[in-house]
Amino acid sequence: MTRLVEVSAAEISGVRKDVAATRDQLEQLGSLRFRARELGVSTTGFDDAAGLVDQLTHRVLPTVDSHWRRAQDLADARYGGSLGVCVPVVDDDAWPSPPSPFTTTPALDGGQILDFAGTSAQDVEADAQDTHESHGIGGWFSDRWDDVSDAVDKGVDWVTDTASSTWDSILDAGAAIGDWWEQTTADLGAWIDEHGAGVREWIGQHVGIIRWFASAFRIVGWVVVAIGVVLAVVGAVVGFLGGGILGGVFGAGVGAAPGGLAGALAGAELGLQAIGVGFTLVSVGDFLDVAADWGEGKIDGQDLVKQGSLELGLAAASLVGVGAIGKIIQQVVKHLPPEVGVKLAEWINKLLRREKEEPVPDPDPDLPPPRDSGTPDGVPTKPFDVNDRSTWPFDLTDPEQVYQHAFHNMDADEVVLGKFTGDTAADSYQNVAQSRGAAYFSLGEEEGVDLWTAVKQANHFETDSDMFESMNAPFLDDVMLGRKTILFSHDPRLEPKGTYLRMEYDYIMTDGPFAGQYRWVDDLGPAGGLVAVG
Repeated sequence: MTRLVEVSAAEISGVRKDVAATRDQLEQLGSLRFRARELGVSTTGFDDAAGLVDQLTHRVLPTVDSHWRRAQDLADARYGGSLGVCVPVVDDDAWPSPPSPFTTTPALDGGQILDFAGTSAQDVEADAQDTHESHGIGGWFSDRWDDVSDAVDKGVDWVTDTASSTWDSILDAGAAIGDWWEQTTADLGAWIDEHGAGVREWIGQHVGIIRWFASAFRIVGWVVVAIGVVLAVVGAVVGFLGGGILGGVFGAGVGAAPGGLAGALAGAELGLQAIGVGFTLVSVGDFLDVAADWGEGKIDGQDLVKQGSLELGLAAASLVGVGAIGKIIQQVVKHLPPEVGVKLAEWINKLLRREKEEPVPDPDPDLPPPRDSGTPDGVPTKPFDVNDRSTWPFDLTDPEQVYQHAFHNMDADEVVLGKFTGDTAADSYQNVAQSRGAAYFSLGEEEGVDLWTAVKQANHFETDSDMFESMNAPFLDDVMLGRKTILFSHDPRLEPKGTYLRMEYDYIMTDGPFAGQYRWVDDLGPAGGLVAVG
């Protein structure tokens, strides 16, 4: 069949421009699609638009381009010439039609609705995979921040390790110097004690005069220090204001000083020198006191070397101004409360003289196991020795462990106090308490060890009062705090002062923190008792 066709390349070009413009407008929805996905909003409509862009780009525009190129070729044909762009063409052979990108749907008005085919499932899956694997700019910044954090962590670890290693080296060096100083002063002190006996005797005979001179040097020294402080303050103020104004009052030296900070330093120089001289005199006085202590036998040669060298060093350094600061620190430490001074000394000693842990050897399987103080069934391998902790049935210096073995039946409402008259004596206070189910205090024996004597020796308690304050008093405090009724197996009022039973009675009635909170009742217990007031 022969058809007469009129082809216009310009019209087809216009159609192509409209299709391309439509595609470009749809492509602008891509950024909105990305933001909607980041916000978790459904992107179904945006996905359909992206499918349309794909159809327009890969199907519609190629088809329009092929028709436009054919029309252009016909318009440029040799027989077009003056006939214009619309050339009548006899098309004898049917041109192959490219695949249509449209799908048609019948409309209600009898027409056709053109539509694009939906995106294939493979394309949708591939697009979803690309979306899952892609990272926004936030992810890139997050990765860089992780890199920076890792670098900072490594730097901090390096600084920490280096500082720790350096501090350990400083402590080791300080401990080595301390050991050397202890050994040197011990050797020198022993030599002084051996060869300086005559000097020591002479000092002991004239100790009164030496003490007088020591006091005199200190008094004069502190007076000079006070004068130096006044001179330093006045000179600094004058120098700061400008010495030329007040130079006639305080002398030409100050008057010639420049103003400002330089003037203040120059003006204070004389006062600072006086302070140094004053502290030198104080140090000399302290050295004389140290020598007097050695002469009286209060300290040995090693202490003489330690304290004497310190005072002489401060005296020499004070002349150049440095020792004044050290002397001030020394005086402050000397006048600290005793408990603060002891804690400070212990802290410095632990800091500079760290004890190294000795390796524990592996136990010999052929030997019996060592006694374990924490195991009740431990069998002693040698007799009890207060100087050998391995033979102790428990830690005799730990108050909590001692109380655990000495306090009995503390949940009872009454307690029995009295005298010990024998293990089996009916009137012995511990037997009276056990018969009544009452609380009582008794260390007794354990594994053949007299715990009362053992605790006293282990804690170096010299008097009965020491034992009472450390053992009996805490027991009585618990009793009175619980407002328990107190029964006596023997009348405490008939006991002489200084005995344990009388000390317990006096502690409850007059000497302890709960004094006045108990009253005597004659008909309580075997020999009277006490009940809480109120």
